[in-house]
Order: sequence, then structure tokens, then C-alpha cells
Amino acid sequence: EASKMRRAVVFVVFAAALSAVSEARILDIEVYGAVPFSKAHAKLNGQALIAALQKAKPTETVLIPEGKSYYLMPQAPLKSPARDITFQLDGSIILSDAIAEWPLDPDSAGGKYLPFLKVTDATGFRMVGNGVIDGSGHRWWWTFAVGLLPDIKRPFTFDFEFCTDLAIEDVTILDSPRFNVYIEKSHKVRVNRVKIIDDWRAQLATQEVVSEYRRLRKDEHDDSWKAKLPTEQWWMDYRQLTDLLLRLPMFPFNTDGVDISGTDIIVKDCIISNFDDVVVAKPSNRPHRFMGLPPTKAEDFTWCTGDMLIQNLTGLYGGGASVGSVHPTNQFPCVDGVRFEDVTLWAPLKGVYVKPDHGICENERTCRCLIANIQYENITLKQGQKPPWWDDFESDARAKVLFVKPDTENELYDLLTFKAAQFKAFAEQIAVPPHVTLSTGDERTFGSFLEKYKIWKAKRAHEPFDCRWWNYLCMVWPIWLGTQQQLEPDGKGSGIWPTTDPRAIVANVSLVNVSARGGTWPEAAAAIRFNASSPATGVHLENVVIDADRFLRDQLWICDDPDSAYGDTAGVLTPAADKCLVTDAQGPALLEKKAAVPI
Repeated sequence: EASKMRRAVVFVVFAAALSAVSEARILDIEVYGAVPFSKAHAKLNGQALIAALQKAKPTETVLIPEGKSYYLMPQAPLKSPARDITFQLDGSIILSDAIAEWPLDPDSAGGKYLPFLKVTDATGFRMVGNGVIDGSGHRWWWTFAVGLLPDIKRPFTFDFEFCTDLAIEDVTILDSPRFNVYIEKSHKVRVNRVKIIDDWRAQLATQEVVSEYRRLRKDEHDDSWKAKLPTEQWWMDYRQLTDLLLRLPMFPFNTDGVDISGTDIIVKDCIISNFDDVVVAKPSNRPHRFMGLPPTKAEDFTWCTGDMLIQNLTGLYGGGASVGSVHPTNQFPCVDGVRFEDVTLWAPLKGVYVKPDHGICENERTCRCLIANIQYENITLKQGQKPPWWDDFESDARAKVLFVKPDTENELYDLLTFKAAQFKAFAEQIAVPPHVTLSTGDERTFGSFLEKYKIWKAKRAHEPFDCRWWNYLCMVWPIWLGTQQQLEPDGKGSGIWPTTDPRAIVANVSLVNVSARGGTWPEAAAAIRFNASSPATGVHLENVVIDADRFLRDQLWICDDPDSAYGDTAGVLTPAADKCLVTDAQGPALLEKKAAVPI
């Protein structure tokens, strides 16, 4: 009997100790000074979050509890945290939009704002939970669009660098100021069931507002614009931007969904609506060139981004399932081994997008980049359509943010909010695709605009095909294999119809069971644009069917040179790509190309 009593006492003590340990594994950010539901405590909440994450020990969890919401402005990056810690978001975080007070990233030499969560050199870090991060991106987008931001890049939501065994699961991100999830040179990454929603209506409304100021400014009998603009000089400085916005089908707000470089990566079951690249495989460089890392650390990361699977991806109003951009440099950036599988893109700006780009090198002999062994299989593009379940899905996601947006004294922001609601109602009324800027004054429809554009093009039918003028409709393609299309409002970027770079090595790109049906694609069926002096090799097209209501240049594959790509076809191919793909001869082998680059 005494023995049983001793065992019972031991069991009770053990259970109590186990309970204490379990409780110790949950870190409450309010213990570190966080205050929920208070915009005035945004900075303090940022300090509390980073303090909790820095204090967390292996296997401990920092918790944002369900039913609570915290305004937050980040205060510092998280460097080399303890192994195997978890950040669990069950409530909501609302990022501050006080741009003037937002801190700079200390690692960027003043060139970037600090991301909401920047984590470097972490092992076993997990970002999980069914909560929401509201990026409050509207004011950032607006300020960027009118050029009132300094020459500093807007903050990312997540920025992970040199991490191993990283997981991001189930969280929802709304209206990120810039990139949503950016993961750089990391190993064993899992991004599962992440939802990303950026308010495309507000982005388009921003264009409309800026354009409206232009109209008001031209009316000498209406000086109401003076009350809406900060100064007249503001208008003088940015009139070129407003002129451009009248021709934009999309404005480059740079709200990429998931951008990743590294190895052993799986992105699965994600739903993303972001008006830019949906999921992107970014390049990595030679490890011994990693700046700021000792050789032993650099060896932990392989040379090329690869062993990457993007599976069961759903996108709405996105800029493509993408690889790149990859620029030739003396560090030989490369992506080798990426597979996109079971992808459905609704109303996309681009579908399949493989994009080398231009490079600038000190040593021309070693100036190269590589894109190789890229597979797209079971890719469906549904142009001009939206998932029937989308509205309820987005409403549910936004309803998780437990607050009412505060009133603002910024008249421009108030006007933007009004225009966003107005545009939403108008767009739903006429079912217009989102990648066209509408004028609510004359109620132009996408179809009527395309008809006018088609007439304009017909008058120039004798001219060689190009999109060198500033026509952003030339950036909307179901398939684009070639130099990145990029043109910022200030003229930066490779261009809408950029030249090709012979220093880019592209090999073994496979498209199997790719279909684009319905809706309207403004230009032609697809583009293959590589340099004939360094052609792409191993291009495989199998059961690639591109159909639509109409193409302005008929159903064609467009290329600069028929000798710029070598490969083969199988199954059904509509339209035929024979004018842009050499199938009866072989170009230089991949190994031969790589061997030509000094290491």
C-alpha cells in the first residue's frame, strides 16, 4: 500500500511538472508589453513581438491568441533565434500605415523599409496558425503611385534569409505593402495552405484617382484639385506619371505572392490573388560569393535554386507561375529543377512565365545565368473568369481582422477608399476583367476598348510585330518564355518588348497539359523570345492548347528569330509553334553550355 502511495505521489508531481513545462512553452506577447486593439501602441507591440521571439527557447511558442488583434510596427529583425521555435498566429495583426514613422531595414543601407517579420539564420522556425496579417497596404500603394515615397523600397510582410527547416502554414495575408512572402537562399522550406489576398480594386482605384487629378488640373475653371493635392509642385513633379496611368492595364505595385530561392522546397495548396507574380522560383548564386557569410556557412546552401515543387496552386488576377527573373552576372545565378503541377490561374495577367533578363558584369568572360529543368504540368488558365466561391472566401478572410479601420485625416486616402468601393460596384455590374483601367465617366468596357485597340493595330498590320511603345496590354500573355517584361512608371526595367541577352542559358523547359480557354488575350497566343546566338534547348510542348474569343493578331506563337529555341512537340498543339521552335535539329546541349562557363 505504501508503495502504491509513493507511486501516486510521484505521478502527481510528474504531472504537475509536465503541466508547468507545457505552460512555459507558450509565450504571451502581452507579458512583454503588447496591448491589443490599440493603434497608439503599434511600436510598443512591435517591440513586444520581437522580444518574445528573441526570448523563446527551443520548442517554445510565441502566441497571438484567437479573438485578439494587435496594431504593429516592426522595430528590429530577428537574427539567429533559438532552434525549433514557433510563431503561432490565431488572432490578427494590423500593420501600421504611419509611413513617416516606419523604421528602415538596418541591413539595407537605407534602401528598404523593415519587413513586418524579418528572420535570418534560423533553424526549425515555424510560422503557423489560422489568423490574419492585415498589411494596410492601401496607403503604401497610394503614396508609391503618386511618387511621394522617398527612394526606399516598401516593406515586405515576411522576409526569411538563410534559414533551414522553415515552415509557413495556414496563415492569411491581406494587402501587403510590397512582397507578401520572400524567402532567400534557404533549405528545406514548406509553404502550405497559405492564403494571400491583395485588394486589386483599390490598386485600380489608385490609378483612377491619379488620372482624375489630371483631368481636374486641365480644367482651368475648376480649381478643386488644389484642395486635394498637397502642393501644386506635387502635380508638376508627377504629371508624367499620371499621363502614363491613363494607358495602364495594371500598375506594378510589386505585391508578389511567394518568392523563393534555395533547395528542397514545397509550396502546396495555396490560394493567392495579388496582381503580380503568384509563385516565383528566384535564382541563387555561387555559394562562395555569398556576401557576409563565412565559407562554412555558405557550404550549407547549394549553388542553384532547385528541388522545388509548386503543387495545387490557385491564383486569381495574378502575374504568372514564374521562374526568374534571372540576370547574367559574374556570380552565375541559376535556377535548376523546378516543377509546377496542378495549377489553376483565374483571370491571369500571365500564365506560364519563364524570364531571364539583362545583366551587367565586370568580367564578360564569366557573365552568365542559367534556367534549366523547368516543368509545367496540368496548368489551367481561365481568362476573364473568377472562381464561383471567391467572394465568400475573400469576405471570410477579411472578416477575421478584428477591428474597424480608423478614420483618417488624409483626404487622398478617403477619396481612394471611396473610389475603391465605386469601382467594385461598377466592375461587378459590367463583369470587366480586372487588368483594364476603367473610366467611370464614359463607362468604357473592356470589349469596346479592345475593339478600338484592334482597329489601331490593323492600321499598322504592315509593321513588324513588336510592343516597343508603352502599351501595357502587350504584357498580358498565356505563355511567355523569354526576357522579362518590366517597365516601371519612371521608365526603369527591361521594357515591354525587351531585347534578348545571349548570356542567358535556358535549357529543358517542359510544358505538358497546358490549356488556356475562354476570355480574351489581347495580343497573340504565346511568345518564345531567346537569343539566336545562345538558343534555348530542350523545349518540350505537349498538349498545349490556347484558345480564346479572339486574339488581336490571330492565334500565333510570336518570336524574334525562329532559331532561338530548339525542342520537340507531342500530342495536341493549338496553335502550332513550328515558326518559333526548331524541332528537326538540336541546339547546343546543356552540359556543353555549362562547361563553357568558367567556375
